[in-house]
Amino acid sequence: MTGIEAVLAFVDESGDTGRKILNRSSRYFVVAVVVFHDNDAARSCDYAIERLRHSLNLPARYEFHYAKNHIRIKEAFLKAVSPHRFDYYAFSIDKEATDAASLEAVFSEGMYEFALRGAFEIAKPRLVRNISVTIDERGGKRFRNEIAAHLRNRIIDDAGNALIGKLNMRRSSGDNMLQLADYVAGITNRALRGQTQELELRQRYLLSHEASREVWH
Repeated sequence: MTGIEAVLAFVDESGDTGRKILNRSSRYFVVAVVVFHDNDAARSCDYAIERLRHSLNLPARYEFHYAKNHIRIKEAFLKAVSPHRFDYYAFSIDKEATDAASLEAVFSEGMYEFALRGAFEIAKPRLVRNISVTIDERGGKRFRNEIAAHLRNRIIDDAGNALIGKLNMRRSSGDNMLQLADYVAGITNRALRGQTQELELRQRYLLSHEASREVWH
């Protein structure tokens, strides 16, 4: 589906933005952008996740969270979403392999902002103008406005037009598509670390949806 323009994007991250790996900061920081090419595809995937909760006898407000879910839940979630039409772009920062000067430039911009921009840069060829973006809630209204301005100023087409339209921030607990983005980010992060389970899950359920994956170092 990578030849079709995307109209909806959902964003989540995995890892932390700290720089001190020896003090338990994560080696990788990953931002995943899950895109849908029409509203019907997003609604269909959303409905599949709702049906999954019901079939597993989970509460209506249950949040699928990759880091917290048992492997049985993880497999069931991935089986439910895999048949649906979506693509994803993953941008990862390898803090261990990045030289000090380059890493300092990342922290100067903000690691979250840098990785978010990187993910949308690799997705840019498939974005329609005014694409609707939903991001897992963090910070307040000021932070949301700063992120929106950051993306609109930097993610532009060849004519200089901003590609990012409406930017929403929602709690992932109330948004199935953000929970899908969480799964993509979590699996990507662990697969980069060579964890067998995630390498297998990525190969089995996500690889056909992978539009682009980049590691910055």
